[in-house]
Amino acid sequence: MSLDLSQLSVLHVEDDYWICQTVREFLPAFGVVDIGAVRDGYAGYDALRDFSADIVITDWVMAPMDGYEFTQMVRCAPDSPNPFVPIIMMTSRNLRDEVERARDIGVTEYLVKPITAEGLRSKIVSVIENPREFIRGPHYFGPDRRRTHGLYGGADRRKVA
Repeated sequence: MSLDLSQLSVLHVEDDYWICQTVREFLPAFGVVDIGAVRDGYAGYDALRDFSADIVITDWVMAPMDGYEFTQMVRCAPDSPNPFVPIIMMTSRNLRDEVERARDIGVTEYLVKPITAEGLRSKIVSVIENPREFIRGPHYFGPDRRRTHGLYGGADRRKVA
């Protein structure tokens, strides 16, 4: 059975016209009708004050505020309108250290360009069907970065066999 996305509100933060157009075609095809779109991180942060987004899709490379800075503000600014919103980073950056850097600032999912409809839909479905708890540490606030508990679950998960 297909997931009904018709009640979902998505904010898209992207400066590339063609990517904006592509996403604006994909989202309605998935059933999403409540779509906000802005061109940079500052505008995205302001938009979150008035647009109640269930999910944010952001590019990494934008000016004057990029998606990295935008994510940091959403997660950690004292006046953040929604620090818990799932954030999908959509970028052409595909090196391991870049993916880890995005994860370490609180990105929920990471999607490498060029995007496909199925790739975007799978990330949206993932944040809905597999929500992660948020954790706060001395240098991090965001979704739990651990995807699995490995071989050992619960209290003994860090013990060596």
